[in-house]
Parts: sequence; C-alpha cells; structure tokens
Amino acid sequence: MINFKHLISIAIQALVLVPVGVPGSAIALVDSNILQIFPIVLTPMISLSLRTFICIVFARLGLKAVIPGKFPRSLDHAVYSLRWLYGTMWTAIYYFKPLLDFKAGPYLANKATISTNM
Repeated sequence: MINFKHLISIAIQALVLVPVGVPGSAIALVDSNILQIFPIVLTPMISLSLRTFICIVFARLGLKAVIPGKFPRSLDHAVYSLRWLYGTMWTAIYYFKPLLDFKAGPYLANKATISTNM
C-alpha cells in the first residue's frame, strides 16, 4: 500500500529542491568560466520549466481522486490525500508569480476561471 503522506512530502520537497538544485549543479559542474554563462543565463527558464513539470506530474497522480463524494479530511485517507495533492500542485502553479503575470483586465479565480473582471 502506498503511504500518501510520503508521496505528499516527496512532492513538496521536489517542488522546492529540484528547480534550484538542477541549475545550481549545472553551474557547479561546468569547469570553464565562459561556459558557466550559459547555465546562469538559462537558470530562470530551467527553474520555471522544472517547477511546472513537477506540478503537472504530481497533479496527474491526484487527478484520479477528483471524484464526487464526501471523504474524511485526513491525509491517511487515500482519496482525500490524492485530492489534497492535486489541489496543492495547482495552487503552487496559481500562486507562483513568474508563471502567471497577466496585464490589466483579466481576472483569474482560484478555480482557474478566466474572465474580464467586469
């Protein structure tokens, strides 16, 4: 049986460590000072891509638990913990400022509904 608390812990740790660690290790592993410029310049794009990819992967794991019904609000419950994981990953995308920068006019609700804010 899968321990969902560990899965949630892995997801949150990956969301924090991987987007920082991968570009950082690429910079550290390059020997030439001139070649270090490329990972440094590409770090923001790599970090944004990795963060989005991690959120999508873990949200897909929780997608099968988004079903109608009432469930106990406990991370020990299989359905609720996967729903919590799904919601947490979408919240991590929604509140991540560099990913969602809209100009004046549109309104993005927490349930990802776009409107003209009229």
